[in-house]
Amino acid sequence: MLNPDTRPSSIKGIKRLATQIKKTVGIPHHEALDLASRAASFRSFPLAHKALVRPAEGYLRFQLFLTFYWTDRETYRRGRETLEIWLSRPLLDLCSKAEMKMVSGLANMRLVAPDHLVTDMMGQSQEFSRGQILKSVRALRFIEATGLRPCDHEPSRKAKASLSEELPDHDHDSDWYDPVSGHYVMIDEPYSRPVVSSKRAAWARVNGWHIEAARWPGIYFPNRCAFFRGGQCQCRFRLLRVDGPDQRDPGHHRQLVRIVVDRSRLGLDMAPTLTLMLEPVGFSVKLDLHPCTARADVGRIRQAILALVDNASINENREQ
Repeated sequence: MLNPDTRPSSIKGIKRLATQIKKTVGIPHHEALDLASRAASFRSFPLAHKALVRPAEGYLRFQLFLTFYWTDRETYRRGRETLEIWLSRPLLDLCSKAEMKMVSGLANMRLVAPDHLVTDMMGQSQEFSRGQILKSVRALRFIEATGLRPCDHEPSRKAKASLSEELPDHDHDSDWYDPVSGHYVMIDEPYSRPVVSSKRAAWARVNGWHIEAARWPGIYFPNRCAFFRGGQCQCRFRLLRVDGPDQRDPGHHRQLVRIVVDRSRLGLDMAPTLTLMLEPVGFSVKLDLHPCTARADVGRIRQAILALVDNASINENREQ
């Protein structure tokens, strides 16, 4: 007999439930697989298979369970929701216990084991509890994908101290920092379209910030709130000196000039030195950049070099 409360948590469980649905309802097997996958909180069987299949041998992943208890006062039903996910790194390598308290979606969760987060708060319904668990997962995926860490009030206050005013129309914002560069990053998730408004763009220009809308649906309320990231426009490297002949001396055409950069602040996948070739009509600069180098970083490199030499033309060469 088909139990409507069955919630499979593995591929075997989904297939077993699909067989029962197929026999009971009399539908094709692929449709039964999708229905069984929805009972396990997946949109379709391919998505369930991708999420639940065990990692291939040699590919290291780390298991994590998230649990939320609930009680429904209208139907007098109660239960427990537990979701299993896999991370690329151990949980505490991504986010410490103290840092979890600063993240919406993780603040109410308690680490009861190295691979198990539990919420002590009682959810008001099964649907609410599932939504809270998924919000926690989105926060973890954001940390895992970006490498950012949540930051407390003091770094945020320092980063915002020189602002003319608060970011217009901000909502559900959170504070983060890049542990490699130390740069502050603000995440803002207002109820709006994923487009930087003219008012917010003007605010960014006045305060020397960069704001952009991301394609990712976000942490707080996916597809209802837009997801923006913002931070100070800071050059990620520092030019120390220029070694070579006087750039304005026409007798030194075709000689090499070397720009030396501070490797510790570079933050980019490129050589520690850039070579400039003097040309009769100006300077030609070749940059060998990693293909993933951000366009904003390329622009900052270009501006810094143009500040050193006159009539420079910079030809960008991205490695394939």
